[in-house]
Amino acid sequence: MTRLPSEPASKITLAFWLTLVTATGLYGFVSLAPNCLVLGDLVAHSAENRGDERALENRIEYLEQVRDTLKADPGYANELASLDLRESGPGENRLTVDESLRLAPRAALNLAVSDTTAGQWAARPVVASLANNDTLRITLLVIAATMVLFAFTALHETHSDRLARWGKRLRRRGSA
Repeated sequence: MTRLPSEPASKITLAFWLTLVTATGLYGFVSLAPNCLVLGDLVAHSAENRGDERALENRIEYLEQVRDTLKADPGYANELASLDLRESGPGENRLTVDESLRLAPRAALNLAVSDTTAGQWAARPVVASLANNDTLRITLLVIAATMVLFAFTALHETHSDRLARWGKRLRRRGSA
């Protein structure tokens, strides 16, 4: 029994499997891109919500401190009431202050999600183009299908001797 050289067959087998794995990767990228886009946007939105939650927790902590102080110190309640009512009490002198020098009230938290801050993860533009561009998706799927057909027709182990001869001819032509 004549044994064929194993080197061309192993190279062909390696090329076959690499082609199939690459085609599978292309198919996976195309089919998973829309879900990855949604997942990435949800993760970004969740991070924003955690930031808002921390800000609200800080505000609650501050308000609880004010509540505890109001319970403990009745004079503090009078001070707050006079600040809120903007009235001066008996024996109290008030100075008028220019509007530009007054303290600004604490800004309210903006809990609405803005479209510009949602989805600022690094790979978002690539995933969004894969998810939204039908021409690109179809092109990549055709390339993947072509790679699978090429792998099963040209890179089959039974063609290893023929492919090795073609490779030798191409090397001779390239060196001549």
